[in-house]
Parts: sequence; structure tokens; C-alpha cells
Amino acid sequence: MMTNKEKALSGGVLLKDIKRRVKDAVDGSSGDVKLVLFSGHDTTLAAILTCLGVYDFKQTPYATVLMVELWEREGGEHEVTFLRHHKDQELITYTLPGCNDTGCTLDQFYAVNNELDMTEEEYRERL
Repeated sequence: MMTNKEKALSGGVLLKDIKRRVKDAVDGSSGDVKLVLFSGHDTTLAAILTCLGVYDFKQTPYATVLMVELWEREGGEHEVTFLRHHKDQELITYTLPGCNDTGCTLDQFYAVNNELDMTEEEYRERL
């Protein structure tokens, strides 16, 4: 098992960036941005899934896609969902710790393993 420091060092910067982008989309500071794409390796997926508390310790297949969706529900409430897809597998919907099976409210999402969030500067200081 990894320590929280190891988890934070492996995926904490990406976790913080994803949370910031969700916040920016909700408050409108991201402008007209509707889609953000990141490219990485299986180890990048393992790191972020570990930080989110849903990694199953199985290597992800080549060309796997991790999707973060931000939904605006009726009444203006927002919900964040995480899904994984690979052409040879069924779509996987992740239930993050503290969230329900349909996704996370914004407060739940921002609270998910927030002790692992770190900026690039914090990353450099913790090495």
C-alpha cells in the first residue's frame, strides 16, 4: 500500500488541476471551454485513480480513456462523474469515496482525498 505522501506525489498535482478546472467551469471563469483533454500513460491513470480512491491495482489496457464529466442538474445543482472506457471492455462508472453511485455533488467532489491535492510548487517542496 502507498502512503498518502506517495499518493500525493504521484497524482496530487493532477487531482488539484482537475478540481480547479471543475471549479472554473462551474463559476464561469473557464470562458467558453467545453472540453479539456489530457494525454498520459497507464501509470498516470493509476496515479489519479489512486488519488481518487478507486484504483483496482490492475494495469489499464492501452488506449484507455478516463472521463471526468461535469453535469448541471435541474435546479442548478452540479454533479461530477468519473468513467473509464476501453474498446474491449464495458464502460466503468466509478463511485468515489463519500459520493453516491450517480456521481459527486461539488462539495463531495472537492472533499475527495483533499489531503492529497498539491500544487506544482508544493510538489517540488515535498520531494
